[in-house]
Amino acid sequence: MRILVAAMAGLVLAWTATGAAVAPAKPSLDGHQIGASFRDCPDCPVMRVLPPGSFMMGTPQPSPDGSTDEWPVHRVTLARPLAVGQFLVTRGQFAAFVRATGYRAGDCQHWDGNHFQPRPGLRWDTFPGQDDRHALVCVNWDDVHAYVAWLAAKTGKPYRLLSEAEWEYAARAGTSGLRYWTGPPQAQCRQTNAADLAGQAAEPALKDVAPCRDGWARTSPVGVFAPNAFGLYDMLGNALTWTAECYQNNYEGAPTDGSSRSTGCTVPIGDWKVLRGSGWSSPPQVLSAAGRDVEHPASRGDAFGLRVARGE
Repeated sequence: MRILVAAMAGLVLAWTATGAAVAPAKPSLDGHQIGASFRDCPDCPVMRVLPPGSFMMGTPQPSPDGSTDEWPVHRVTLARPLAVGQFLVTRGQFAAFVRATGYRAGDCQHWDGNHFQPRPGLRWDTFPGQDDRHALVCVNWDDVHAYVAWLAAKTGKPYRLLSEAEWEYAARAGTSGLRYWTGPPQAQCRQTNAADLAGQAAEPALKDVAPCRDGWARTSPVGVFAPNAFGLYDMLGNALTWTAECYQNNYEGAPTDGSSRSTGCTVPIGDWKVLRGSGWSSPPQVLSAAGRDVEHPASRGDAFGLRVARGE
């Protein structure tokens, strides 16, 4: 059958020999349509396909600690669909990796009210109150890279860490405020798992908390709270997410296509990495789609976790 192609008002339509118009194919990722959820293996993370789009990255206001590393605000455009973990990686999913590979992750650091201090015997698989449905914590940058590499080899798919821009695009889900929800401080406990009265009761070192109870002293199972408009859960709260990027103290010269800045890290910090989101112990003022956390890649904080991405 002969196919003729005509351009009308900038839209390309395919015409069959009978004269019927065929609409252009909708954008998809590896055959998965925008908004679809899929899983590449039984113990793989559930992925959600996000649409291409643009957003303004950063914030015109100083962060709570007075830093200006979220400046300048700049437009970022993701030209192609992106698959993002619909949930944070769970303890059970990481356990499948450990069983398959024999990987060993070391002790975790715990907040004592002033500093993160290593606590012997506290690890990803001994964290209090967890089962396999809970968000994975107590992993460092090498641990999450090892998991992502295993996932890619197991499935033959290009799994990786998110860039900062991809993470912020996914977290904002079309919104432009600090968070993807609005309301008074008490609204936090209806929307996410972060520092609150329940957490303070279990961890007295948490001094700055929301005046409400979300029902979880530390981590919660993934997907307990409402998703954002992209259908992604726990984008703020439960566990922070390691990203692919080393830290730079502003967005001067940052890519505008959603890619990572992995070289030229801020001196003298060097090759420190950026985490995004917030965790079960994060105070209310840091729950921000634009917020950035910089940590040494060897750090295994008790709220440091993982969300994966997959391209084509």
